[in-house]
Amino acid sequence: MTDVPYTLAKMGEIGARRFDVAIQPTYSRDLADLLLIAANADRKVAFDGDSFNLNWLSRIISNQFLTDVIGSERARNSR
Repeated sequence: MTDVPYTLAKMGEIGARRFDVAIQPTYSRDLADLLLIAANADRKVAFDGDSFNLNWLSRIISNQFLTDVIGSERARNSR
């Protein structure tokens, strides 16, 4: 997602449509979270994941826009 105009255009297209559920399916979340945030959906779901592709602060901010954050066994075992 290095092409900012393209990303903004896609965010606009996604935001203009209506979805029941939007899912960010990757464990090591990345800037694709922006597409999930832009989605006009009743439910927005993502893994809590790790900070490999997205720093911890960005992940926490993104989580504020989600309705469901799925924890993982790996995350529970590392505490």
